[in-house]
Amino acid sequence: MTYKDGYVAFIDILGFSTYVSNENNANGTNALFDFVRKFSDLFNTSPDLKIEVSFFSDSIVLTANELEDLVAPIYIAESYLKDKLGLLFRGGICYGKYYHNNGVTFGPAVVSAYKLEGKANYSRIILDSTIQLSEETSIIFYQDIDGFTCLNPMSAILNEPIAYGSEGEVYPEGNINEIISSCFAKHRDAIIKQIAKHKGTPVIDKYLWRVRAFNYTCNLIADLPNGEPIYKAINFVANEQLKHLLKNQLITEDDILMC
Repeated sequence: MTYKDGYVAFIDILGFSTYVSNENNANGTNALFDFVRKFSDLFNTSPDLKIEVSFFSDSIVLTANELEDLVAPIYIAESYLKDKLGLLFRGGICYGKYYHNNGVTFGPAVVSAYKLEGKANYSRIILDSTIQLSEETSIIFYQDIDGFTCLNPMSAILNEPIAYGSEGEVYPEGNINEIISSCFAKHRDAIIKQIAKHKGTPVIDKYLWRVRAFNYTCNLIADLPNGEPIYKAINFVANEQLKHLLKNQLITEDDILMC
């Protein structure tokens, strides 16, 4: 057994125990464990994806050599849990030594990521302060108001028009600006719906935090210079129409008060 150096994400599924112990969620629980099996098999048997995954109890551990390689699997897992089961999660990402093989993982970096997850508070993934980021990752990671650097859960929206193009086409059909804006609108509506549903409850902060991440992403793109690449895979660049559409998507205090 030999430790290796890399990035470890320790993620706690919030409300997992309550969900699976509720008999009314039997179908959802079966779907959850089916997803866990498929998710693990996909990443653990596909070396090209450069990710290893372990599930135990209500936690997910992902490891990778490169920080950016963690983003897609985290987004896939979060999207399924949030959209299909109404579950959120929080976590921590650290760099250090770990062992990960055949679903077994341990080591100093795993322990550090576990401890960091306990400081996340909201439904967010926070980074250890020793991890250095480049300016190119500003859409993927950003500094929250309490000083923690977080994985931006909205950053993967940028891949949706490509990933969900008709019949898997790389280049989406129709007006690209409107397609991108509609993806943001879908997430905007989901955030507002959850705020309205949980308003006045102890968990409302988990959903209000999403407003900051969503608005950060809209503003970041809207403030890009014209011609700055956004979707490098299709060479799409920032333009005035898209920036105007995203500025109109911002969630305001009035939107929250009206929930």
